[in-house]
Amino acid sequence: MSILILRTASGLIEIHTPDVGGDPDPGSLEATHNLTAGWATFGQVIPEGAVPAGSAIQVGSLATQCDVKTSWGDGSARFAVLTCKPTGTGDQALSVVAAGSGTFTPTIPTASVVLTIGGTAWTATLPGTVSGDLWLDGSQVKEWRSIVTPINPSATPHAFLRVYFDARVYSDGQARVDITVENNLDVAEGTKVTYDVAITVSGSSVFTQSAVVHYYLTRWRKAFGVGLSESTVALDWEPAFVAGALPRYMDATENPTYSTAGDTFAILGRGGNTYDRMGTTGGRAEIAPYPDWAARFLTLKAADQREYVLANGDLAGSWPIHIRESDGSLVSIDDRPQFWLDLRGQEAGYPVDDRPKGDLSDANASTLVPDLAHVPSFSYVPYLATGDRYYADELAFWGNYALVGTYPVPLEDFGRGESLGIVGVEQVRARAWSLRNLTDAAAYAPDGGLRDYLGSKVANNLEYYDTYAQASTLPLDLMFAGREGDTMTSIQWMKNYFLWAMDHAQRQGFSGGEEMISRLLTFALRLYTSSPDYPREYAGSYHLIVGSVAGDAETYCETMAEIFAANYVNPADSSLYDPVPFEGFYGIDGRIALLLCIDRGRAGAQDALDWLEPQIPGDLASLAGWLISPYA
Repeated sequence: MSILILRTASGLIEIHTPDVGGDPDPGSLEATHNLTAGWATFGQVIPEGAVPAGSAIQVGSLATQCDVKTSWGDGSARFAVLTCKPTGTGDQALSVVAAGSGTFTPTIPTASVVLTIGGTAWTATLPGTVSGDLWLDGSQVKEWRSIVTPINPSATPHAFLRVYFDARVYSDGQARVDITVENNLDVAEGTKVTYDVAITVSGSSVFTQSAVVHYYLTRWRKAFGVGLSESTVALDWEPAFVAGALPRYMDATENPTYSTAGDTFAILGRGGNTYDRMGTTGGRAEIAPYPDWAARFLTLKAADQREYVLANGDLAGSWPIHIRESDGSLVSIDDRPQFWLDLRGQEAGYPVDDRPKGDLSDANASTLVPDLAHVPSFSYVPYLATGDRYYADELAFWGNYALVGTYPVPLEDFGRGESLGIVGVEQVRARAWSLRNLTDAAAYAPDGGLRDYLGSKVANNLEYYDTYAQASTLPLDLMFAGREGDTMTSIQWMKNYFLWAMDHAQRQGFSGGEEMISRLLTFALRLYTSSPDYPREYAGSYHLIVGSVAGDAETYCETMAEIFAANYVNPADSSLYDPVPFEGFYGIDGRIALLLCIDRGRAGAQDALDWLEPQIPGDLASLAGWLISPYA
């Protein structure tokens, strides 16, 4: 661990940075978790080659079940769900062993959900048999899914509500019943519904709530233990860092206490998201490569941070972006290339079969309004931490929303290219955060058709951006300049977001995108290394004029001096406008661009970083989600 001391007007700020002399060799599985007594089921990211096909992971000397969910291209395990039962508190090192076997016959708990709508009770009951839809299956634990349509007293099935029971039973009979109520089928009847809910597990009332307003395209979740004593697991995240699943973080000086009390953490609430409308402008904790709360959990591992991270993962279901075909599968833009999850997508200009069928006007009336340009990562870290199937579903929903939520028309009409799936085309920041969610879903969704589908769309995006960059003849490696009145402008902080997302896709194992990354990095570095033509004090601008427009003609600045003059020299008196401060604005994302420049050996980048960091001491102390450590 190294320490960076920054002197500010208010005193000294100490920043702790993990040593970056080199990661363990890919293929190693160097991790030690701390577990308390009780049943432990948790997620495990695995570097490529560390657990070959046919092998498994053991936790300490404990009997361990290893359910591999996702594989690398060489067949080795990439992500697994581990289950064991320590008898006391202590550190447990992981080791690679031969895959085990064994099974048992579970004692199935009883559970029911009653939704009372307009005085009529609609009931869904957990079946008394194990379904074939298994999530965990071995000698220590069995978990299976039963999808149940609520029925009324006349045995009429509900047209669009579904209840998902994920029943988990351990070998000694302890159990957990995970219940999700969904209102997200792409059927004509789909609409908002209000009900009273009552849940019973093993004969006991465990949850009731009156007047639940369940908006279309949302879902909510509750989980209940049945005689269950659970272990508290403090994960060693080193394998996830080595595997490229997550960036390493510095420890932010600020360490607030997190609470999940309050209305925003009730079912169908927004959780820690700052606003009901994602598109509300301004910086906040959830807008970063990963939210502040996730970064703090990864570095500090406090119990309140874990609870907060998982609660936000649960409430990812509250946003009206969840859409399933009537058979329960996710909507595919391969099958419905002009499908657009937007009220306008139901207009006559779209093929009938591609139009959403439900009442999207009602979904749009939800108190929570999503927005691709400000979409956080809610469920990825919770899934990596727990291996819970609910979070796997959320990971897939949000990855797929990047596709179905993007304007679906051909590329030349500024859309996603129909089934090509170029995401977030309306803004550069939408491209960034949509690509992150799509990438993470494609990288860690369970092996199978859905993962292949999402992965093909990530590949399409990276290939598209390389082609786009290679075809560009703009000076100074300008990318994504747009018209604003009679000027051409470039918004660097959005491009820095996109830079990180492209680089992250590569670290997740996807090929392509390097030509675009290279050009974006070149211009980002010029802002800090072109003095006196462009003084670095002006590198944190909100946006830059980079050219002019006359009719259909676009003329671009050829030098950094021209860009500086176009933005900061007043033709009337030749006086300089003040630069935008880095602190509290766009220094923290500029730092990310410089880290990527350093990682790629760009001359002048380290000097630029050494100059920038003392300009943003408060941000380095508080904006945990942006405090990515230097890359090895």
